[in-house]
Amino acid sequence: MKQIGHEMQDALDVVRQNEVEERILDFRMGPGGFSASAIEHNAGCVSVLGATLLEQAGAHPLFVEDHAAIQVCRGTLLHV
Repeated sequence: MKQIGHEMQDALDVVRQNEVEERILDFRMGPGGFSASAIEHNAGCVSVLGATLLEQAGAHPLFVEDHAAIQVCRGTLLHV
């Protein structure tokens, strides 16, 4: 997935670096390759919020490298 994220960035320039602090929201985060790629392409990223299912509910394990800015919500239903 991380390689696909790099290929998407090369082809589409989807992550643009700005002067402002960037935040990334990733629904269905598992296994984390797209988030990892977005972090690598955006040095100004200050936080990533990911939502994914619990592994026992069918989610992929997360393979995102440790990054202080990553917060993950795991569950089968989000209550607002």
